[in-house]
This record gives sequence, C-alpha cells and structure tokens, in this order.
Amino acid sequence: MLLKQQEDLKKSIVNTLCFHIEQQTNEDGRIKHGVVKEVLQRHKSSCPWLTRDVINSALQRRKKLADINATQTTFSSLSTLTPADDASPISQVGCHVAPEGGASLQPANCCVSAPGRPKGTTEAAKKAHKEKIHRVKHEISVEWQAKVEADRANGCKKAKGLQKLVDEKLLEHDLRGETISLSTIRSRVARNQADTIKPGGLESPMAEVEPKLLAVLIQLARMRDPQNCTQALELANSMIAGTETAAKVLEWKKKYSPKNLDGPLLG
Repeated sequence: MLLKQQEDLKKSIVNTLCFHIEQQTNEDGRIKHGVVKEVLQRHKSSCPWLTRDVINSALQRRKKLADINATQTTFSSLSTLTPADDASPISQVGCHVAPEGGASLQPANCCVSAPGRPKGTTEAAKKAHKEKIHRVKHEISVEWQAKVEADRANGCKKAKGLQKLVDEKLLEHDLRGETISLSTIRSRVARNQADTIKPGGLESPMAEVEPKLLAVLIQLARMRDPQNCTQALELANSMIAGTETAAKVLEWKKKYSPKNLDGPLLG
C-alpha cells in the first residue's frame, strides 16, 4: 500500500510539473527551449528520482491523451449536428445527416476512409511485383532461346536484338523503369535453362517430410522432452528409413555430396 501511495504521489508531481511546462509554449504550440531543463534543475534536489526521460515520457502521454480526447469531442459534435447547421463541417465536405435523429452520417459526394494502406497490402504488392518480374524473365528467356536456335539453324552464330526484346516485354507488362540484365538471359540460354521459372536453387528431398518432423518435434517440446540437434537428426533418419524419401536423399547425396556417403543419410 505504501509503495502504491508513493507511485501515485510521484505521478501527481510529474503531472503538475508537466502542466506548468505546457503553459510555456511558443506561437506554434511547441514548448520553449530550455523550459524542461529549468524545471528539472529547480526540483531535482527535492525529487532525486526526477529525470528528463520521466518528464518527456509524461509529456508524450499527456499529448496522446489530449489528441484522443480532441478526436472523441470532434466525433461527438459531428453526431449532434443537423442539416440546418449551414456552417457545420458536415455541409462543407458534402455529407448530410439522416433526417430522423442525426446520429448516422451518410456521405453525399465524398468517400471517407482510414488513412494509409490496409495492413499487409504493401508486402503483398512487393511479392506480386517480384513474381511478375520472374515471369517476364521466363518469357524473355524462352523467346530468346527460340530465336538463338533459329538463327543457328540459318547459319547465324550470334543472334541480335536481345535489348529490343527486353524493352518490348517490359512495356507489354507495364514494368517501365525496371531493368533486366541481358547477361541473366544469355546465361540461362547458354545453360539451356531458359524454361526455369522457379528461383531459389534446388528443392530439398526432405520437403514432404519436414512438416511432419517439425510437428513431432514441437509436440515433444510441449511434453517437456525437447530434442537437441543430434536427437532430431536421429529421429529424422528413423522416420525416412526404408521409404522413398530415403532413396531420394541418397540420390541427392550421390550427386551433390559424394564425400559423405559413408555416414547416416541425414547429418
């Protein structure tokens, strides 16, 4: 109880100091320079717990609370206005109040929405834009490979017109301002991978098993039997032993990691 009383007393002191600080503002509403420092020096001896951070945090909380109260007051006043109020903000923005009651606002020739983009739309747009560029690269690579093969069949060793093809595709897909490296297209064609649309490297042979393995590990952790790396690898090896996935893993290791064939499949 004593601690709570002390905290309440501190809050009361800080609020009182903030009130006096807020009275000393410039014409633009901002607190005058040096006011906080002066108040802090004046009361530091009697309140050793008082710091600039404490005062600044209290000022910010009071400002937020004032903004919330002002917004609520504005909406409250708007809800009580009637069409007869010619000078009301409602008539100025082209909205009118329902005839019977005045509590529901109906937009006349305006559309009011929350500021900013809806949550998640920015990331979704970035992802869609990235996928669109991948598709355009795929189209360019396929068409350029067909042109290169046709030119070779006609005795032309070096095909021309790649930059023109890239510009046409960017214009067709409304990607003005974007750039696609010509070396990327040429590299895909040279490796005979023009039809590769999926970026990100090789797909893991454990892709189908990983969700099940993860679910088992999470459940073991909930049962207060968490697994370390060695135990998790042993569990994964036991899950795929004698299955088609084990054959895929072995084939993958023979191709990409032939020096590790003597040990367990995973790990």
